[in-house]
Amino acid sequence: MGVVDTGNPFKDFLQMLCSDDIKVSEEEIGRSWIAVRGAGRRRLRRVRILTFATVASVAAAVAAVVIIMGDGYGKDASVPGDIEIYALNSKPDVMNRDIQLVMDDESVMTLGGKESNIDYASPGKIIVDQDTIINSADDFRPRYNQLVVPYGKRTRLRLSDGSLLYANSATRIVYPIDFGTGNREIYVEGEVYLEVAHDPDRPFIVLTSDMNVRVLGTRFNVFAYPGVEQNVVLVEGSVNVTGGKDSQIISPGQSVSVKDGGLSRPVAVEVESYVSWVNNALTYEKEPLSSVFSRLGLYYGLEFEINCDIEHIYLSGKLMLSEDPVDVLSAIAFSVPVSLTVRGSRVIVAPEPEK
Repeated sequence: MGVVDTGNPFKDFLQMLCSDDIKVSEEEIGRSWIAVRGAGRRRLRRVRILTFATVASVAAAVAAVVIIMGDGYGKDASVPGDIEIYALNSKPDVMNRDIQLVMDDESVMTLGGKESNIDYASPGKIIVDQDTIINSADDFRPRYNQLVVPYGKRTRLRLSDGSLLYANSATRIVYPIDFGTGNREIYVEGEVYLEVAHDPDRPFIVLTSDMNVRVLGTRFNVFAYPGVEQNVVLVEGSVNVTGGKDSQIISPGQSVSVKDGGLSRPVAVEVESYVSWVNNALTYEKEPLSSVFSRLGLYYGLEFEINCDIEHIYLSGKLMLSEDPVDVLSAIAFSVPVSLTVRGSRVIVAPEPEK
């Protein structure tokens, strides 16, 4: 017997959890839990008197739900929490050319220009590029907004606790409009630089698909694009990074990466080369050209077709970022002995023509 849609989200959810003869994916459980949360927002219109036996059975089922989704839910990097389930089930169109602010009711505000400033520091208000939006919480449930930054653009976001966040291109962030009194959690796909407001009673946790980063107040960079090796670079303070079953505490000037389902050992890095994008530039010191192309591919959605040997070509200096990738590629072609031809989202890399 499989799971039957009863029309009651809570009953469907309990049936899904208690079913022994059907395999249910984490994504299906996540969608069902979102439906339960949505149903809970509506006002209860009728009261049903339950027999003692029914109350006891429901209480037992609810106890099971509390064990699964209670206070410890989301602390294990392998178990998704509320915000991760929301992020999984609420993915807006990331291919949009404009910066998008997605509200809790799924309405979307489109922001023009290369960069935007968004501020949640005033209770019940969002200030977006000088415009004020009323977005107050009217109940005790978590309410999440999403920031989606397309290729070639960046955004500055101040969260409700005063923490400052810079979002790089091709990045999606899910965050509550108000952190409340518990842990401060956000979910990130892409790249962000954070200056976290110090609060010893409310740890700040950055969740990605492969790792959790836990801090009290510090400055650090999170690189978490889908399909590539994720890493954290610490600028100031201290952070605890969890990936799989591994956990590492890193110091300023160190980086740790996700490797083979776990974490690498902390290594010393040149911090500026990891965070210079915040100032609209990429800074390199003898960086392999292939690595530069990989990074630009992520930022601009480009695919590089390499038709020559670039293994021994390195790039040093500062590369100013532009909304138009052609400007950036022209600067590279001027500096290294290769020819770059842009055809839509494809860049053909060939030997420099003989003069």
